Amino acid sequence: MMLSSIALSFRLVDAKESSLKVYLMVDPECDKILETRFFTYGGPIFTALADTFCKKIQMVTIEEACAITAESLEQELRDNPD
Repeated sequence: MMLSSIALSFRLVDAKESSLKVYLMVDPECDKILETRFFTYGGPIFTALADTFCKKIQMVTIEEACAITAESLEQELRDNPD
């Protein structure tokens, strides 16, 4: 079945920090994050941060995702980023 062979070529990675768990579907050939999901025990602010982070790291490499800072996420969530 062709769908099975495609699904087997990707890797599922999970990372946990405090009250956040992030799941990544990664293409191991190019280290690109294809899909993200998260689970959080935090309140609405923490959920907004996790959602912003997951959207920001889709279609980038693991290395690029690791370079994202908390400050850059905070700036994106502000009403007036300046």
